Parts: sequence; structure tokens; C-alpha cells
Amino acid sequence: MESSSEIVAILGAVAVLLTPSYAVYWVSEIRSALAVRLYRNQALGVGLVAASVSIASLYGTGFYFYGGPPEIGFALVQLATVTLYYWTDASVRAARRVDPLLRDTFHWSRLRLLLSALIIVALIYVWASVTYDVLNGYTVGATPTGVVLTILVYVPVSVPLIAAAAVLPIVGLRSKDPVLRRHLLWFGLFAVSLGVITVGLGSQLANPLWALLAEDLGVVVGGYCLYRSARSLVPLNKLAPSGQG
Repeated sequence: MESSSEIVAILGAVAVLLTPSYAVYWVSEIRSALAVRLYRNQALGVGLVAASVSIASLYGTGFYFYGGPPEIGFALVQLATVTLYYWTDASVRAARRVDPLLRDTFHWSRLRLLLSALIIVALIYVWASVTYDVLNGYTVGATPTGVVLTILVYVPVSVPLIAAAAVLPIVGLRSKDPVLRRHLLWFGLFAVSLGVITVGLGSQLANPLWALLAEDLGVVVGGYCLYRSARSLVPLNKLAPSGQG
């Protein structure tokens, strides 16, 4: 039974590799076909987010089977979510520039400063604790954490996901640019799928294997959303893979 479960986990890892990678592939195709700088920048953001999420997920699968330094996986997850936050911020500001009413959705111009400061403070505090554990030969997370550190560990992950899931769909719906609207809606759905399936469902499962499979499922669904986000930047009949005309 255990071997069949591990086979399923391996298949999940393959899906995690292929789905975001397919989104990255289409980003390269799309950017070469786009003339509008705004759309090219958005395509680049999709590619960076897809690549960072895929790398973090693959390391998580490798850690389950072979072990490894947990702080590396910790750093990769935070890198993925911070990348998502950076491109959420860039997308919201870009959408505002093309909004005829210049609406400051959720007062983002001020909210972004608060969220950025919160993420930076959390990263500094958490990594100071991780560094202390590593230098003193402790297992990462083995030293007493307390409520503050426990909360701050989740800030760099939860804040970017919540911000993207809550803000991007609203900004997209308000956009008068139909291309940007579709792009941002799919980008927001990516954050929703990652937050609900990977973080929400994965954290509720006691069995590590099933938690890993839930994380893989979230990444696969999210990878599809990123693919659709990238494809929405150009008309489907105007783009074909290289070598197909």
C-alpha cells in the first residue's frame, strides 16, 4: 500500500513539474508576440511566479522522499509567495494607470506600504530565529517559538496569497481593458487555488503523504490558472508555438 501511495506522490511531482513549466513555456511564446510593454511585463510576472512555485513544490516532494535542510524549503516557499506579492503590487499599479478613473482599489497605494513593512519585518524576525537555530546546531524550529514567532512565520506566506486573491479579481473587474481584466482574474484565481488547496487543505491533513498530494493538487490547479492568465494576454488565434507557423 505504501509503495502505491509513493507512486501516486511521484506522479503528483511530475504533474507539479509539467503544469507550471507549461505556463513558463507559454510565457516565452507570448512575450515574443506582444508589442504592448504592459502585457509583456505581466507575462514576465506570470513566468517568474510559475517558476518559483514549481521549484518550491519540487523541493517539498524531494524533502518528503529523501530529506534535506528544511530551511531551504522554507526559503523557497517564502521566495515564491514574496514573488507573488511583488507581481500583485506591480499588477495593481499597472491596472490603475490604465483605469480612466484612476481608482485606488482597497486604497492600495497606502495598504501596500503597510503590507510590505509587515512582510519585511516578519522575514527578518523569522530568519533571525532560523539562523540562531542553525548556528547553534538545533533542528530548525526546535527552539521555543512563542505566539509572536508562530504568527510571523505565516505572514510572508499568507499575506501575499490573501492580497492577490482579494485584490486582483476586483482590480481586474474594474479594468476597462478586457485583456488585462481576463489576465488579472486568472492571476487572482491562481492565488485562491494555492491558498485554499495547498495551504488550507494541505495544513489540515495529518498524513504527510496526503498533505503532499494536496499541495501538489493546489500547484497543478494554480499552474493551469497561470497558463490561462498568460494566454489571456493575446488573442488565442494570434499565437502558435514556435515552429508551427
